Amino acid sequence: MAGTPEAARRIGKLYGGRKPGATSVLTRQKAHEISRSGKSPMDVMMNNMLFWFEHAQQLGEQLQLLVVQVDDPDARAAAFNLVKNFLASRENAQKCAVELAPYVHPKLAAIEVTGPEGGPLEVLNVRNRIAQRIARLAADPPAPEAPSVDDAGGVVGSGSGLQETPAE
Repeated sequence: MAGTPEAARRIGKLYGGRKPGATSVLTRQKAHEISRSGKSPMDVMMNNMLFWFEHAQQLGEQLQLLVVQVDDPDARAAAFNLVKNFLASRENAQKCAVELAPYVHPKLAAIEVTGPEGGPLEVLNVRNRIAQRIARLAADPPAPEAPSVDDAGGVVGSGSGLQETPAE
């Protein structure tokens, strides 16, 4: 077992050849052919899903028309066949939708939220913190900063965020 490429990969030795998962020239050629055709597997799955869905809709409408004629044995047999086709069409649409779903909807990943260093998460009430900060500021307001003048004679740091410079 120690001489097999799989065992060598596990212990870090490399033997020549393509890495696992690397695409071959043939695989790339097939991908380019599909790309040039304008029909990706996703397009085909979408078309099949829509076809079977619309087919099931049409069969459902036909079923509603036949329900009125249930007394006739021939109509009953036709309705029974229509129900079977209707259910098969809905099932086919469902299969197509399941195959298509990974291309349309991203998978949701489970995440674990922890606090610092993997500890418990501390939940803070932001409203209370803001109210406490406002109360502290109201009790002891900071002194306003005096504006300073730069070398060109303009006012800097007036608190407004704007700088005034003399017109030239």
